[in-house]
This record gives sequence, C-alpha cells and structure tokens, in this order.
Amino acid sequence: DCSYGSSPLFRNCDFEGNNAAWGGALSCRADSSPIIWDSRFNNNSATGDLGFGGAVFSDFQAPPVFTNPTFYGTPAVYGGAVASFQDAKTNLESCTVAGNPAEISGGGFFCHDSSPRVTNSIIAFQDGTGIAAQGVAVPVISCSDVFGNSMGDWVGNIADQGSIQDNLSADPVFCSDNPGLDGEFSLQDDSP
Repeated sequence: DCSYGSSPLFRNCDFEGNNAAWGGALSCRADSSPIIWDSRFNNNSATGDLGFGGAVFSDFQAPPVFTNPTFYGTPAVYGGAVASFQDAKTNLESCTVAGNPAEISGGGFFCHDSSPRVTNSIIAFQDGTGIAAQGVAVPVISCSDVFGNSMGDWVGNIADQGSIQDNLSADPVFCSDNPGLDGEFSLQDDSP
C-alpha cells in the first residue's frame, strides 16, 4: 500500500498472484506517487464487497505513473486492471492491457470522478468494457487502441474520444493466438 505522500520506484517487477479488496497488487492512496516502469501485473485480483482494481487502485489525488507495463488476467468487480477514484491522476503510458475481466464494469480500466491519462496504449480483449468512466471527470486518452472488448470499446463517457487524438479501434495483431492468456504480447509487423 503506497500512501500519504510516499513515492517508491518499481522497475522491471512482476506482480503476480496477489489479492486484496482494492488494488490486488498495488494500492496508491493519499497523494502517493509511485513510479512503475517495465513491469508486469498478472493473475492478481480484487474481490469481496469492494473489488476495485484487480491489479491497481488509486484515489485521493494520487498521481501514480505507469510506463510500459503489462496487465493481464487480473479480475475485479470494478476495473480488472486499474480502478481510479476521487481525483486520482493516474498516468498510463505505453501500456498493454489485455484479457482482464470485470464482474460489473471496466475490464481494462474503471474510473469514477477521476481523470487518468492513457497514452500510446493497447486496451484489448477484456471481458467487459475496455474503459468505463463514471462521475464528473473522465479519462484523457490519446494515441491508443481500444479493441475487441466484450462489452464495447469506445462507449459511454469516452465514446467521443474514439475518433480524436489519434485514437483507434483496430485489432492490435498480437503474435500470440491467446493474448492475455499466455502472457505473450509482442506485435506482428502489420500491427496498426
């Protein structure tokens, strides 16, 4: 649990097999600002009455930064990969988010009254929506591919971002036949 102004650095880490009520692998709260580079979040979960963020939960103005992470196989009630609440300023850059289930909303990301930034990322093949946003604030998404999510791609509060800021909805063309299931996320040469 990162909280109360803490700012740890995680580089090239594997977060695997963790469970919590919120933030199965990592909880970022109360102005904490962790930096996570080149890390993998696999088979973590958020369960119970809350079930927020199978891999990551952030709230209370926390501004965690994720650069080049992979999130896969991380189930939750809300936000299979990431759940962001109450003015959290989560920043997700060059992320691959695939194969994460959400029982109620947001297989990839669930945001409530927060405005995370999602840049240059792939959000594909979730069991649920790729990104779900509720409340007054919405994520700011650019140069990202949201595709093949079972409950929709550019839907709800993010629908108007699907055709702006170089966003798209196209098969990312992973090399693997089972992206998100076998942990292999390299892209074929003809990936968009």
